[in-house]
Amino acid sequence: MTYVIWAIGILCAAALLVLAVMIADNHRFVVRHYEVASDRADRSYTFAFITDLHAKVYGKGNESILRAIREISPDAVLFGGDLIVAAQAGEEGDGWMKTALALLRDVSEEFPVFYVNGNHELKLDEHWWKETGGTGKSDGDSEAAWRRRRAFAGAYERLDRALAQIGVRPVRNKRFRFSGEKGAAAFAPLPLLGEFPDTEAAKTAMGGARVKTEPDSRGALADTEAEQSADGTGRAGTYDAPGIDVFGLELPAHFYTKFQSETLSVEEIDALIGRPDPARFTVLVTHTPKYFEAYAAWGADLVLCGHVHGGIARLPFVGGVLSPYPTLFPKYSGGHYELPGGRRESAGTEAADAGKEPRSVLVLSCGMGMHTLPVRCFNPAELSVITIKPQQ
Repeated sequence: MTYVIWAIGILCAAALLVLAVMIADNHRFVVRHYEVASDRADRSYTFAFITDLHAKVYGKGNESILRAIREISPDAVLFGGDLIVAAQAGEEGDGWMKTALALLRDVSEEFPVFYVNGNHELKLDEHWWKETGGTGKSDGDSEAAWRRRRAFAGAYERLDRALAQIGVRPVRNKRFRFSGEKGAAAFAPLPLLGEFPDTEAAKTAMGGARVKTEPDSRGALADTEAEQSADGTGRAGTYDAPGIDVFGLELPAHFYTKFQSETLSVEEIDALIGRPDPARFTVLVTHTPKYFEAYAAWGADLVLCGHVHGGIARLPFVGGVLSPYPTLFPKYSGGHYELPGGRRESAGTEAADAGKEPRSVLVLSCGMGMHTLPVRCFNPAELSVITIKPQQ
């Protein structure tokens, strides 16, 4: 009987410990530092990376986040999407976006900002509806889910206008040169490297998904004369300004489909953002880490992602427990990962790369917020700090 009492006591104590950890982790964030060295980095750069805020607030007006960013003093702040909760957009008024807008406004007043959409922002976009059959209702959707999406009508446009008013525009399949300068000049838009002569072929490569070849207000893939070389082939010219290249990759909605095994190829990425410059250190900011193998083969030196929320709960020596797709014990759940990199074929870089295997690094943030499962256990929210420095 004594052993039973002891066992019950131990189980109760463990349950209380787990509960205490969950309560603490749901209301705090940590600052995690990552470092990447490369011979293609012309100098050191420091970025703060925030993703999956989901309207979470840390201190009045998110002052705790702002204070942490000021202490880091980064060259720029990169946002990886899902700053909102899409389901709240069907509610009356625009309160669902106020937390995200306030944080973006406050940060952009002090630091250069680079912002890509996550799947929650994409759920508000009318083009996301069209990808699911023209009505927003995909096979297997309940009537309630379909009605909720109908309630989103115009939500993305309202969010887009509100972002424009504070001087922030989502980067939708674009390339920029980051110089490290302060202010709006920090991220200079660049033409995409590659050929985009056949829009229909690009659409086919992406499984019929939307591939834009004209400039639009949301920064989708542009194919204008200003972004082409004089030979008319669609191949971009060389841009020799110092700095590193930062791409914002927005994958179509079907790459977030639950309970399906989507694959992504290098050719599909090329159809959206072209090819990386082999002479430049390349940062790829995109929301989901599921396709890290493809990002690495495409040629990204550094990939910044979120989406997985650290796996909800984390176990020692195992990692995250659950992904949004959903899968148990996802391959990528949070932290630093490396794979062999791809595409360093350039006459100008052969000597520099001789004897070196290119490596691609994934920094997967555990995110800052929660939504459907508002739980974190041994998995505090994370503000990531990434330092890129020249190889010694």
